[in-house]
Amino acid sequence: MRLAFSNNGCFLAGACTMENSRTFIKFWAMEHDCKDVYTYRGHKNIIHELTWSNDDRFIGSCSSDFTAKVWSVNSYTGVEE
Repeated sequence: MRLAFSNNGCFLAGACTMENSRTFIKFWAMEHDCKDVYTYRGHKNIIHELTWSNDDRFIGSCSSDFTAKVWSVNSYTGVEE
């Protein structure tokens, strides 16, 4: 599991891989009692890194499935690609 707080502290992103290699990124809203606001699936193997952009509008991820992705972050309702 990889964790990364947004620069403004409003979101926590966590990259998770289950036993059956299901991989996803979960986002929690810190200002809303750590509410789970979104789950995104897109990688096919373990995620090694999560990096927020300076303005917290995007988060990048790289995986051992040989892909890197950039996700657009909606600051209120959650996250969408």
